[in-house]
Amino acid sequence: MGRETVGRTGRPAYSLQIAGATHLSFMDVPFLPLAADSPARAMLAATSIDATHMRTVVGSLLVTFLAGEDMAGTLESEPVAAVTARLA
Repeated sequence: MGRETVGRTGRPAYSLQIAGATHLSFMDVPFLPLAADSPARAMLAATSIDATHMRTVVGSLLVTFLAGEDMAGTLESEPVAAVTARLA
């Protein structure tokens, strides 16, 4: 079951890409103190979205979705619209 299957069969379904985000952007790793030799440092270097901004964007999307509210307003709001793109 991949993103395409969920997008085709799940309702409601939303597929978004967040500019500058990497896998670690969806975790609390950017907020943790890391040792100088931590392997996570290299992965975080590939992330160009600010961790606090990412938390705001994801929080806005989750609250709207879980509250059963219309996503259109949130998707068009700042800071969400500035960094997201809908995926087909």
